[in-house]
Order: sequence, then structure tokens, then C-alpha cells
Amino acid sequence: MKILQLARLSLFKTLLINFKTQAFYDACHLPILIGKGVVIRQFGNIVIGNPRNTGSLSIGLQYTVMDHARNYGVIDNQGTLRIGGKVIIRTGVKIRIDRKASVYLGDHVKIGANNILIATKSIHFGEGTETSWNCQIIDSDMHYVKNISSGEIKDKTREILIAKNVWIGNHCKINKNAFISDNSIVASNSMVNKKFLQPNIIIAGSPAKMIAENYNRVFDQQEEYKLNVKFNHL
Repeated sequence: MKILQLARLSLFKTLLINFKTQAFYDACHLPILIGKGVVIRQFGNIVIGNPRNTGSLSIGLQYTVMDHARNYGVIDNQGTLRIGGKVIIRTGVKIRIDRKASVYLGDHVKIGANNILIATKSIHFGEGTETSWNCQIIDSDMHYVKNISSGEIKDKTREILIAKNVWIGNHCKINKNAFISDNSIVASNSMVNKKFLQPNIIIAGSPAKMIAENYNRVFDQQEEYKLNVKFNHL
């Protein structure tokens, strides 16, 4: 762990969440690391894919341009949080998982600063998927809506599935029933409320629609460095 991250670590919260949610021997390895600005309301069930790797789940420690030490995050887990590998949750993220709900975060998932995740049924992030800052991912309308002509009331909740290596730009809203396929890009300020089954696409707008095919984001840092050199950004 880097020195700056160590300075941001809350040892008390880290020990508390590990020994509350993990088997004793696994907890000794500290698979979950918690920053000082994270408020833990309820622990729930946290399942770590490899619980003997220190820092498999990092919450409120790693900063980018939109992170700030004063951003407080919230963990309110009444259900199940599953971690499929190395996962980073940045500062200011609010996560609520209801009693019968689950959230899955795959290997190398990164949740951006000030995101809001509310799961009343199921939210799934495939491996390598990342979100930018100020995104909202909620699998429910939170309230029922009644058709006054027919009297029909539909379920307010439907699962969200975000596949592998998806990039979600800042200020996006991912609503119930959303499906975003592999290697796709969601443009900033978009609202996704339906299924996009085709991979390698760019979707944008509110509500979102496909605007381009055969694109994906460059995630590899070495390739990104070479591109910065090529385009004279260094």
C-alpha cells in the first residue's frame, strides 16, 4: 500500500468490517480496506473471492482528480456484496443493498467518486468495468406507479447487468432493466434504461441510444501512455 493510502486508512473501521464479515483467519489478512471518510451503517454479508489477499476490496482510499478526503462514503449493506477479485471503490460512494438484494463487483472493477449504488434486487458489474464520477446506478423506481385507466401496477424493480470492460462516463444514470454489453462505452450524462445486447458500441443520450459501433475504451495504461506521447499530451 502506498504511503498516502496508508495515511487515509481507518485501522479501526478496517479491523471492524473484516472481523464482522469474514472468517477469523481470512479477516487476519485484511481483504477489506476502509478509508477514514467511510461511514459503515450495516455490514451485511460480504463475500470475497480470494479473502486472503490484502486489499481485495478498497473503499475510500484511492484518489483521482474528483476524489477528496472530505468526501464521505456510506456502506449500508443489509443484503450481499460479492467481490470477484481486486475492486476499488473511490471516495464519496454511497452503497445501499436491501435485505434480499445483491451486488456483484468483478475483478478490476473501479467505482468512481461520489457514485450512488442502490440495489433492491440485483446489480452486476463484469470484470474490468469502470465508472467515472457522480454516476447513479439504481435497480428500482423506488415507488410504484399505477395506470389509472387499467389499474395495472408493475414491479418497481428489475435487475441491472453491466458486462465486462464497460466504461461509464461521468454523471450517468443506469436505471432498472439496463443491460450494457461487453467493451461498450456510455457517454457522459446519459441515462440507460433498456438492454443493449451488441458489444463494442457507444451509447449516449437520455434515454440512451446506440450512436456508434466497433469502439471500446483503451484501458491499458502502457498503450495510453504511448498515445499521449503520440498526440503530444505529455
